[in-house]
Amino acid sequence: RGYRSAPAMPAAEDVLEAVQRTLFEDEEFNAQLESWCQERCQAFDLDEDGEHKLEYTDLHEEFCRLFEKKITAVIEDRGQSVEEFWQRLTKAADGDQGFFSEGLLLQCLAATVNYDMFVATMRGLRRNASGK
Repeated sequence: RGYRSAPAMPAAEDVLEAVQRTLFEDEEFNAQLESWCQERCQAFDLDEDGEHKLEYTDLHEEFCRLFEKKITAVIEDRGQSVEEFWQRLTKAADGDQGFFSEGLLLQCLAATVNYDMFVATMRGLRRNASGK
């Protein structure tokens, strides 16, 4: 008596934390993404005003599949569906649960699959690799 146990965390919260850890702390996954980008950045022209090649779209789709495969595995390993994850994340990001980091997580996930950001990142990697 006189004490209250902390309420049990819903499984969805564990999923959010697991995805966040994967994005920000999983060195192996981040190294895999970085290596993938480094291996393919030479395909991108440095001329930012130039026309985008169809190859950029193909590479972006390949990157998204690689990224989504890992995130989907993390979600499903915790007994959630991708749809349930997105519902939970958007609800938390809207402030319903009072969490701060979910908004950031949502922005990071959206930025990761954003085509324009992908192209800018790949051009930046190529620029750094070529010393320009």
